[in-house]
Amino acid sequence: MVDSTTPRMRADVAIRPMRPEDAELLVELSLLAFVPVFESFAALLGPALFARMYPNGVGEQREVVERLCREENVTIAVAEAGGAVVGFVAYTIDAAYDSGTIEFLAVRPDEHNHGIGTELNRRALQAMREAGATLAHVSTGADPSHAPARRCYEKSGFTRGIPVVNYFQDLRA
Repeated sequence: MVDSTTPRMRADVAIRPMRPEDAELLVELSLLAFVPVFESFAALLGPALFARMYPNGVGEQREVVERLCREENVTIAVAEAGGAVVGFVAYTIDAAYDSGTIEFLAVRPDEHNHGIGTELNRRALQAMREAGATLAHVSTGADPSHAPARRCYEKSGFTRGIPVVNYFQDLRA
C-alpha cells in the first residue's frame, strides 16, 4: 500500500537476501537501532525491574538476532545503501496456517524516513503472498520509542490489532 504519506525509498538502496557474513553487521545494526527502545524500557519499568527483566541487557538483543540469522525457517532481507547495510527484516512463513510473521525489523536511525523499512516490509509481505500466506502478523511496542516502527507497519498496510497491557511486579520487593 503506497499513498501520499509514504516516503520514496532512496534511489541507491538495494534489497538482497542475507549472506552469512552479514550476521555480525545485522547484530550491530539492531543494537544501534534499539538504543532508544532500551532507554524507554528502563524509564518505563524503573531500574530495578528493568535489570530484573533484562539482566543481560543488550546481550539478549544480540542473542535474538544471532539466532534469527542461524534459523533455517527464518528468511532475512537486507537493505544496502552506498555499500553499507542500513536495514533488515526477518520473517517466517507458516504454511500450516497460511500465515507469515515479521519477526524483526531494524533500520539504522540515521536512515529513518527514507522508506527503507516500508520497502523491507513490502518485500517480506510479497514473499508471504507468493508462498500462499493469507494473513501477516507483526508485534511491536506501544511505548514512544516504538512510534517509528508503528508508523512503518501502518504505512506497509498493517492494521493495528487489539490493545494489550502488560503488567510486571518484582516479587522480591
